[in-house]
Amino acid sequence: MTRFLICFSIIATLYPASLPADGGGIDLSYRMRIVTEADFREHVVDRRAVGRNGDWNLSRSNGRLQGIYGGRQFKGMWRWSNVNWCRKGTLGGAMVDDCWRLEIDGGKLRVAPAKGGNTYTYRLN
Repeated sequence: MTRFLICFSIIATLYPASLPADGGGIDLSYRMRIVTEADFREHVVDRRAVGRNGDWNLSRSNGRLQGIYGGRQFKGMWRWSNVNWCRKGTLGGAMVDDCWRLEIDGGKLRVAPAKGGNTYTYRLN
């Protein structure tokens, strides 16, 4: 997968007009798509991800997850599945198990639902 991303990035740089308008599902403005648990642990685990509205989450190295979303406390567990970060926990009640694509650029983390939807950007502390 890493070789594909490197080749794709080189092609995108040399031939930008040949790419789909959406970049083929990859945001080329972000430096690195996190596709392995090892990369996730290296770049994100045990760092607080803080959103513009004060929401935050913290994925701990032991698999626990905590945060604040919409002013409500979230507690749960995270796991790695294929190339996605997945979470399951409670936020006022049972929360479904959902998975997210992750991209990182220095101190910023961008997350998007693996099944598609709105993208969110967090600052990593």
